[in-house]
Amino acid sequence: MNVGRNVEEVLRVLDALQTEELTACGWKAGEQTLSQQLKNQ
Repeated sequence: MNVGRNVEEVLRVLDALQTEELTACGWKAGEQTLSQQLKNQ
C-alpha cells in the first residue's frame, strides 16, 4: 500500500481500516461502505 507523504491519505486509509468493513477506493469517513451497499440491495 503506497500512501506516500500525503497526510490526508494516511488518515483516510486508517479510517477505512478501522471500519472493519469493505471500503471502496477513495472512500471517506461518513460514506457508506461497500458492505452496507451490498446489504441494501
